[in-house]
Amino acid sequence: MCIFTPNISTIPLMAVKSDGGFGYDSTDLAAVYHRLFVMRADWVIYVTDLGQEQHFHMIFDAAKQAGWHTPPLTRCDHMGFGVIQGEDKKKFKTRSGETVKLSDLLDEAVQRALQEIQQRVQDQKKDGGEAFLTNPQEQQEAAEKIGMAAVRYFDMKQNRTTNYVFNWDRMLDAKGNSAVFLFYAYARILSIQRKSGIEMSSIPETCLEVKHASERDLALKLLQFPEVIEAILADLHLHHLTDYLWELCNTLTAFYMKCKV
Repeated sequence: MCIFTPNISTIPLMAVKSDGGFGYDSTDLAAVYHRLFVMRADWVIYVTDLGQEQHFHMIFDAAKQAGWHTPPLTRCDHMGFGVIQGEDKKKFKTRSGETVKLSDLLDEAVQRALQEIQQRVQDQKKDGGEAFLTNPQEQQEAAEKIGMAAVRYFDMKQNRTTNYVFNWDRMLDAKGNSAVFLFYAYARILSIQRKSGIEMSSIPETCLEVKHASERDLALKLLQFPEVIEAILADLHLHHLTDYLWELCNTLTAFYMKCKV
């Protein structure tokens, strides 16, 4: 038994084979029925590589024909992603040619972050400044947060529909579009709050006055956040959020440099 989806492909879905058997088309049709009818989901997102995009669009179209999928009451999306590549622009693998495990990547990221923290502590001591994170346990805890966030952020900031090159230097770049840069901006905000001696909860919501141009830029950028969330919900591209955070942190830095706080 075949199901035709002429708006998507000339090749039909094979719901039941001639010998009565079932294949991927059958199980995916059953799965979308279960999710929409049994689980009563109003939004189903399939996350796979881009190579399966047409297949799932055919499944969604077949579900519409069957009356299971009834937009706008229900929504079905395929969230396809590209391939992670090595520096040689080939599929990211270990030196021995094996698939890279996420756990190994995270361990490596934590180790690199720890080395960077230790180096910065040494540099601060040489310069005669106040060194932070001198306790080994605190260094390890910070490295775990920074390393894991760096990997996640680097992946999120890519356009998911394109391939991208995995690069440790850009991932841990303290001056580039990275989680490390965001951590520095966040630390700066906490430092301002701590030095002010003012509890945020004690500040009246109506006392805000925007006077300087850089204050206005920062306020406008903060107000864009709902638009960013709406954009993500519309096309499921997470890099809208990382692009926004990168712009926000740069706007914050400009404000910090131009206004005495």
